[in-house]
Amino acid sequence: MESPAADAYAASFDARCVVAARPGTEHVRAPGILGLVSVDGESPTQLLVLDDRAFDELSAVLPRAASGTIRIAEAARGCAALLRQDRTWAPNAVTGMVCSELRAVADRPLPAGLALHPVCRVPADGLDGVPLAEAVEAAGRATGAGAVSNAGLVAYLRSLPAGARLFAAVDDDGVVRGTSGSRTFGSEAYVFFVNTDPSWQRRGVGLSMTAAAVRDAATSGATRASLDASESGVALYRRLGFTAMGRLTQFSRSCG
Repeated sequence: MESPAADAYAASFDARCVVAARPGTEHVRAPGILGLVSVDGESPTQLLVLDDRAFDELSAVLPRAASGTIRIAEAARGCAALLRQDRTWAPNAVTGMVCSELRAVADRPLPAGLALHPVCRVPADGLDGVPLAEAVEAAGRATGAGAVSNAGLVAYLRSLPAGARLFAAVDDDGVVRGTSGSRTFGSEAYVFFVNTDPSWQRRGVGLSMTAAAVRDAATSGATRASLDASESGVALYRRLGFTAMGRLTQFSRSCG
């Protein structure tokens, strides 16, 4: 898979992996594949597979991947088939997208009745932000996640390194109705945690929250951002200047 958008997405992914590297992980950079793989059986594996040149390398490192996420592009059909053989890896279709002009992304005000607030992810964020548990609960309402996965998401978001910031759209009654987040890695950023309460969908909340996360990343020094979009989100992100690099199957597995 070769295109400017694919190259940009891969560069952004690699930048995230450099920051996420720890003693229990090992970098993988081989034809068609890059990322991190666990060497201690506990640290999460994060891989991006672009084509089937990666098949032998993926086969070799897969037994060490106790948990994590492996994104596989459409061109890597053999690699996708390898993952599908193990039903403990749950597949999810997404579209990888990139935006190379973050400072050109315009502010998108929230609809009347909602206000933008920071989320208190860790104590250093300050206690005047929206509690993380409330933001995650709102995301759960949007996605249908249960209490157990909410607790897991809280733990994951708290574990993120510095450079991760979360935002919430709060209504007049103090209820969180939308969320978004971004992580910056020097000039690169990753946008995630974009959710909208079902009762507020199709009113521009997702657009506004994504723009807020992108503009914050730009303020922090990022010039380019990537994200993984659901089918319904592709058109929204295009309105903000994101370009699709192609479809990916995102295989995820949790510890235990």
